[in-house]
Amino acid sequence: RRGRERFLASDADLQYRLCVASVGGYGRRELCPKSDLDLLFLHPHKVDRYVEVVTESILYPLWDLGLDVGHSVRSVRDTIRMATSDDSVRTALMDCRRVAGDEGFYGESIPEIEKFLFYSNADRFIDGKRKEMQVRHAKFGATVYVLEPNLKEGKGGLRDLHTAIWAARIKFKCRDMKELRNKGVLTSKTILAVQHAMDWLLRVRNELHFLTGKKSDVLAFEVQDRMAGIFGYRSRGRDLAVERFMRTYYMNAAMASHLAEEILEQVDRFLHEGFRGRLHSFQRKKIGEVAVLYKGKIHPLGGVSLQNDPGKIFQFFRAMQKTLSALSAEAKKAIQRALPTIEPGFREDPDCARRFLEILSEPQHLRTTLMAMHESRFLGRYVPEFASLSFRVQRDIYHVYTVDIHLIRAAGVLAGIATNPERTKEEEEFLALYRAIPRKDLLHLAILFHDIGKGKGHGHSKIGAGIVGEIGARLGLSSAQISDLVFLVEHHLLMAHISQRRDMHDIELILGFAETVGTLRRLDMLYLLTYADLRAVGPDVWTQWKAMLLAELYAKARNFLETGTLKRVFEEEPRRRRGCP
Repeated sequence: RRGRERFLASDADLQYRLCVASVGGYGRRELCPKSDLDLLFLHPHKVDRYVEVVTESILYPLWDLGLDVGHSVRSVRDTIRMATSDDSVRTALMDCRRVAGDEGFYGESIPEIEKFLFYSNADRFIDGKRKEMQVRHAKFGATVYVLEPNLKEGKGGLRDLHTAIWAARIKFKCRDMKELRNKGVLTSKTILAVQHAMDWLLRVRNELHFLTGKKSDVLAFEVQDRMAGIFGYRSRGRDLAVERFMRTYYMNAAMASHLAEEILEQVDRFLHEGFRGRLHSFQRKKIGEVAVLYKGKIHPLGGVSLQNDPGKIFQFFRAMQKTLSALSAEAKKAIQRALPTIEPGFREDPDCARRFLEILSEPQHLRTTLMAMHESRFLGRYVPEFASLSFRVQRDIYHVYTVDIHLIRAAGVLAGIATNPERTKEEEEFLALYRAIPRKDLLHLAILFHDIGKGKGHGHSKIGAGIVGEIGARLGLSSAQISDLVFLVEHHLLMAHISQRRDMHDIELILGFAETVGTLRRLDMLYLLTYADLRAVGPDVWTQWKAMLLAELYAKARNFLETGTLKRVFEEEPRRRRGCP
């Protein structure tokens, strides 16, 4: 070390042009307590002894302090060449900032780096970041509302906002959000919303690092209670502090996700046809009387107002379902602005009920359409009982999603099988039953609302049965249809409970179950609901063991309802166990 100091002292008069730049989170001034420290040592030509000694003199003390330092030592030309072949390097350079060293040299270097960032294959880079975002979302649950969210990489996390801002900066050749505002790309209101969401997420991430003492981005169950206390949340009756804290997280993450999509839509309008055009037509196509399809997203038709007209909003979502499109940020905002103008009486409107049941009767694109209705808050406006489930946490080892998202995912399980050409043998068997159901809207309604009694006291099945009875009456269902709906919700746990926890060799048990179900139609619907419920809980909940037990219960109950006896099933069972035909 003394040798390096003598070397630096003896050569100080050389005035060697060298600087240290921060990149990544350090460059953005978003460094969290346990995050990596990423440094770029910029020099003019090639690495020599002087560059090596200066680099070591800076890095060794940082390592001695226990900091996790990532570093690179490159000339400007090497930096650009590396970033050309590695998008992660290019991404890090988006937030390059001088920390120390020759200011003049950095000032001369940065225009060359920015020229590369803004003009070299810019559309390809933006398209790559969009695809990277989709992969991240798929990996971490594809929704904001997972029970153990990733603050950085999950949907609605920090990386979504970063991606949107990087894409906008590159497309519109801007150094920061201030320039984006000056060019009219973003409004001051949008920038304030982005800053608010980002600040809140960073506060949570900072506290998470302090609490765990390590680089951590996942709000796991074991830290959520303590995080709620750190942020000052207190329980109020059945409304637990941790649930109140997580609801605040979901609201901020949902806002971050919406803002990211809104900014990326601005970018998409100017993205070269060779990229976005591969998947979606650049031609605007009118859909019905209320919507326009553009680049795979549904937008409100110009001149059409959704204010005080729920019928048009239903038409809009039906158009989205028919075209297999996504809801644009513009459309979501227009629907949310229209909600306060809609009178509550529309919930009893027969025309609205008909349109809602029409959406539920169509398996195609059902989950995506219901999710769009929910995220725009229209579903909760139409069915206020469902709105109370928003952001409701299920704190157990099985569920991956909040109650509202679990229900929407469950409603799309059977529809997803029906529209997917690549099916397993097991899925084919469930599909055969599903196709035989005459009123798929009624089945989807039962699945969508099977947990609607949660959060309202003990015995959510019975509570939910009373609620869906009222909803069914509002929708104009017949008394027989309401009876089926109430039955399915009240007994939605019955098949799973009996098959997994009771002795299915007990004839009296099977007889009692079959008598409770009453009809083959109800048995088929309850079997399908149970399957959809279990498949939507989480990726590892549905197992071959559960499938076998459930199928056995279904077969025995069906045999009794068809023949009036269980003798044949029970006689054949020992033969099956011995492997006899």
